[in-house]
Amino acid sequence: MDTTTTKDVTRELMTMFSRYGIPSFLKADNAPQISSDCEEFNEICSTNSIKLLNTIQYWPQSNGEVERQNRSILKLLRISQELGKDWRNELRLYLLTYYSSKHPTTGKSPGELKVGRQIKSKLPTISSFLEDEGVRERDAVIKEKGKEYSDRRRQAKESNIKEGDVVLAKRMRKANKLDTEFTNEEFVA
Repeated sequence: MDTTTTKDVTRELMTMFSRYGIPSFLKADNAPQISSDCEEFNEICSTNSIKLLNTIQYWPQSNGEVERQNRSILKLLRISQELGKDWRNELRLYLLTYYSSKHPTTGKSPGELKVGRQIKSKLPTISSFLEDEGVRERDAVIKEKGKEYSDRRRQAKESNIKEGDVVLAKRMRKANKLDTEFTNEEFVA
Protein backbone atom coordinates (compact mmCIF):
# COMPACT_ATOMS: atom_id res chain seq x y z
CA MET A 1 0.00 0.00 0.00
CA ASP A 2 1.28 3.44 -0.88
CA THR A 3 -1.02 5.27 1.55
CA THR A 4 -2.88 4.28 4.67
CA THR A 5 -6.12 6.17 4.28
CA THR A 6 -9.32 4.55 5.53
CA LYS A 7 -10.37 3.89 1.94
CA ASP A 8 -7.07 2.13 1.11
CA VAL A 9 -7.03 0.10 4.34
CA THR A 10 -10.63 -1.07 3.90
CA ARG A 11 -9.95 -1.99 0.24
CA GLU A 12 -7.01 -4.18 1.31
CA LEU A 13 -9.04 -5.71 4.13
CA MET A 14 -11.86 -6.56 1.72
CA THR A 15 -9.28 -8.26 -0.54
CA MET A 16 -8.14 -10.37 2.43
CA PHE A 17 -11.75 -11.13 3.40
CA SER A 18 -12.47 -12.35 -0.14
CA ARG A 19 -9.60 -14.85 0.18
CA TYR A 20 -9.87 -15.99 3.78
CA GLY A 21 -13.39 -15.05 4.88
CA ILE A 22 -14.71 -12.39 7.23
CA PRO A 23 -13.24 -12.52 10.73
CA SER A 24 -15.28 -12.33 13.93
CA PHE A 25 -13.10 -9.51 15.26
CA LEU A 26 -10.24 -7.21 14.24
CA LYS A 27 -7.60 -6.01 16.66
CA ALA A 28 -6.24 -2.62 15.60
CA ASP A 29 -3.98 0.03 17.02
CA ASN A 30 -5.37 3.50 17.54
CA ALA A 31 -4.46 4.94 14.14
CA PRO A 32 -7.18 7.46 13.22
CA GLN A 33 -8.18 5.67 9.99
CA ILE A 34 -8.86 2.32 11.74
CA SER A 35 -9.99 3.35 15.20
CA SER A 36 -13.44 3.10 16.70
CA ASP A 37 -13.73 6.89 16.18
CA CYS A 38 -13.64 6.55 12.36
CA GLU A 39 -17.23 6.36 11.05
CA GLU A 40 -16.28 4.85 7.66
CA PHE A 41 -14.24 2.05 9.27
CA ASN A 42 -16.92 1.40 11.89
CA GLU A 43 -19.49 1.07 9.10
CA ILE A 44 -17.40 -1.62 7.35
CA CYS A 45 -17.09 -3.49 10.66
CA SER A 46 -20.80 -3.27 11.50
CA THR A 47 -21.88 -4.21 7.94
CA ASN A 48 -19.74 -7.37 8.16
CA SER A 49 -20.54 -8.11 11.85
CA ILE A 50 -16.91 -7.62 12.86
CA LYS A 51 -16.14 -6.64 16.43
CA LEU A 52 -13.42 -3.95 16.46
CA LEU A 53 -10.95 -4.20 19.34
CA ASN A 54 -8.59 -1.25 19.70
CA THR A 55 -5.38 -1.69 21.70
CA ILE A 56 -4.69 0.45 24.73
CA GLN A 57 -3.10 3.78 23.81
CA TYR A 58 0.55 4.26 24.82
CA TRP A 59 0.78 0.62 25.93
CA PRO A 60 2.47 -1.44 23.17
CA GLN A 61 2.55 -4.50 25.44
CA SER A 62 -1.21 -4.87 24.88
CA ASN A 63 -0.39 -5.79 21.29
CA GLY A 64 2.85 -7.65 22.05
CA GLU A 65 2.62 -10.35 19.36
CA VAL A 66 2.27 -7.77 16.60
CA GLU A 67 4.98 -5.52 18.06
CA ARG A 68 7.41 -8.49 18.19
CA GLN A 69 6.62 -9.44 14.58
CA ASN A 70 7.09 -5.82 13.50
CA ARG A 71 10.51 -5.80 15.16
CA SER A 72 11.57 -8.86 13.13
CA ILE A 73 10.25 -7.37 9.88
CA LEU A 74 12.00 -4.04 10.53
CA LYS A 75 15.26 -5.91 11.12
CA LEU A 76 14.78 -7.76 7.82
CA LEU A 77 14.12 -4.49 5.97
CA ARG A 78 17.26 -2.88 7.42
CA ILE A 79 19.40 -5.84 6.37
CA SER A 80 17.84 -5.86 2.88
CA GLN A 81 18.59 -2.17 2.45
CA GLU A 82 22.16 -2.57 3.69
CA LEU A 83 22.82 -5.45 1.27
CA GLY A 84 21.09 -3.65 -1.62
CA LYS A 85 18.45 -6.35 -2.05
CA ASP A 86 14.81 -5.93 -3.12
CA TRP A 87 13.01 -5.60 0.21
CA ARG A 88 9.69 -6.75 -1.24
CA ASN A 89 11.15 -10.06 -2.38
CA GLU A 90 13.01 -10.51 0.92
CA LEU A 91 9.77 -9.87 2.81
CA ARG A 92 7.96 -12.52 0.73
CA LEU A 93 10.72 -15.05 1.50
CA TYR A 94 10.53 -14.18 5.19
CA LEU A 95 6.76 -14.67 5.22
CA LEU A 96 7.07 -18.01 3.41
CA THR A 97 9.57 -19.17 6.03
CA TYR A 98 7.39 -17.89 8.87
CA TYR A 99 4.18 -19.48 7.55
CA SER A 100 5.88 -22.84 7.00
CA SER A 101 7.76 -22.99 10.34
CA LYS A 102 6.16 -24.87 13.21
CA HIS A 103 5.24 -22.66 16.14
CA PRO A 104 6.46 -23.97 19.50
CA THR A 105 3.14 -23.16 21.20
CA THR A 106 0.79 -24.92 18.78
CA GLY A 107 3.15 -27.51 17.32
CA LYS A 108 1.91 -26.52 13.84
CA SER A 109 2.89 -23.88 11.32
CA PRO A 110 0.68 -20.80 10.82
CA GLY A 111 0.16 -21.88 7.20
CA GLU A 112 -1.01 -25.32 8.29
CA LEU A 113 -3.45 -23.82 10.78
CA LYS A 114 -4.72 -21.41 8.13
CA VAL A 115 -5.19 -23.78 5.17
CA GLY A 116 -5.40 -27.15 6.91
CA ARG A 117 -2.23 -28.62 5.41
CA GLN A 118 1.52 -28.04 5.55
CA ILE A 119 2.54 -25.52 2.90
CA LYS A 120 5.57 -26.28 0.71
CA SER A 121 8.74 -24.27 1.19
CA LYS A 122 12.48 -24.70 0.89
CA LEU A 123 12.77 -25.54 4.58
CA PRO A 124 13.60 -29.19 5.26
CA THR A 125 10.78 -30.92 7.12
CA ILE A 126 10.13 -34.23 8.75
CA SER A 127 6.62 -35.53 8.28
CA SER A 128 4.73 -36.15 11.46
CA PHE A 129 1.08 -36.83 12.01
CA LEU A 130 -0.07 -34.60 14.83
CA GLU A 131 -3.65 -34.71 15.95
CA ASP A 132 -5.61 -31.46 15.67
CA GLU A 133 -7.04 -32.05 19.12
CA GLY A 134 -5.28 -30.09 21.79
CA VAL A 135 -3.67 -27.41 19.60
CA ARG A 136 -5.87 -24.64 20.99
CA GLU A 137 -5.68 -26.01 24.54
CA ARG A 138 -1.89 -26.20 24.41
CA ASP A 139 -1.75 -22.66 22.99
CA ALA A 140 -4.04 -21.35 25.75
CA VAL A 141 -2.03 -23.06 28.52
CA ILE A 142 1.29 -21.66 27.30
CA LYS A 143 -0.17 -18.17 26.84
CA GLU A 144 -1.66 -18.28 30.34
CA LYS A 145 1.75 -19.24 31.77
CA GLY A 146 3.30 -16.29 29.90
CA LYS A 147 0.60 -13.96 31.25
CA GLU A 148 1.13 -15.14 34.82
CA TYR A 149 4.91 -14.66 34.47
CA SER A 150 4.48 -11.14 33.05
CA ASP A 151 1.95 -10.21 35.72
CA ARG A 152 4.36 -11.37 38.44
CA ARG A 153 7.27 -9.40 36.93
CA ARG A 154 5.19 -6.24 36.58
CA GLN A 155 3.50 -6.80 39.95
CA ALA A 156 0.14 -6.45 38.20
CA LYS A 157 -2.92 -6.53 40.41
CA GLU A 158 -6.66 -6.55 39.84
CA SER A 159 -7.96 -2.98 39.81
CA ASN A 160 -10.37 -1.97 42.54
CA ILE A 161 -11.54 1.16 40.68
CA LYS A 162 -15.31 1.24 40.37
CA GLU A 163 -17.61 3.35 38.25
CA GLY A 164 -18.04 6.75 39.93
CA ASP A 165 -14.60 6.74 41.63
CA VAL A 166 -12.48 9.85 41.25
CA VAL A 167 -9.20 9.06 39.44
CA LEU A 168 -6.14 10.87 38.07
CA ALA A 169 -4.92 10.42 34.47
CA LYS A 170 -1.35 9.41 33.70
CA ARG A 171 0.70 12.12 32.00
CA MET A 172 1.81 10.58 28.67
CA ARG A 173 4.14 13.42 27.67
CA LYS A 174 6.07 15.32 30.26
CA ALA A 175 7.14 18.90 29.56
CA ASN A 176 10.25 18.40 31.75
CA LYS A 177 11.81 15.97 34.21
CA LEU A 178 10.10 17.57 37.20
CA ASP A 179 6.57 16.86 35.98
CA THR A 180 4.73 14.26 38.04
CA GLU A 181 3.58 10.92 36.60
CA PHE A 182 -0.09 11.92 36.87
CA THR A 183 -1.95 15.14 36.10
CA ASN A 184 -3.59 16.95 38.99
CA GLU A 185 -6.90 17.05 37.10
CA GLU A 186 -9.49 14.68 38.58
CA PHE A 187 -11.76 12.47 36.45
CA VAL A 188 -14.75 10.31 37.30
CA ALA A 189 -14.40 6.68 36.21
